[in-house]
Amino acid sequence: MSQLDSEDTLLENHKNTGLYPMMAEIQTKLDFIINHLMLDKEGLLRSEKKVVNISASGIRFTIEHPVKVNEIMEIKLLLPTYPPVAVFAYGEVKRVKDLGDNKHEVSLEYLNMDESVRNEIIQYTLSHQRETIRKSKESGAK
Repeated sequence: MSQLDSEDTLLENHKNTGLYPMMAEIQTKLDFIINHLMLDKEGLLRSEKKVVNISASGIRFTIEHPVKVNEIMEIKLLLPTYPPVAVFAYGEVKRVKDLGDNKHEVSLEYLNMDESVRNEIIQYTLSHQRETIRKSKESGAK
């Protein structure tokens, strides 16, 4: 019997004894704890929650301090997915609108964003749009 055959047999025995499902559950919990600790380390869990308008090319949000057009800003986002996805990016300020009461609406265009990060944002926005449409149809049907 080869090394590979004995490993396959061992895996099958663990599946049959229930050990495999327990190990898979432990792995899932460890992944959650590690992700949680990493997000906390980056300050994303303690951050103020804000509503933003996000797309694959940029983001719009309000802040309480003025910025200037062409300024470069660091962006840290936590997309509310399961599991949560942290996004770290840089953006150039393209537009600033004074809303009064020391509030400013800022529009940024991402700079040099990695395609994998952009794809995460696209997946999130598509999922959010589908959910919004579904809820709209449900409320219209009642």
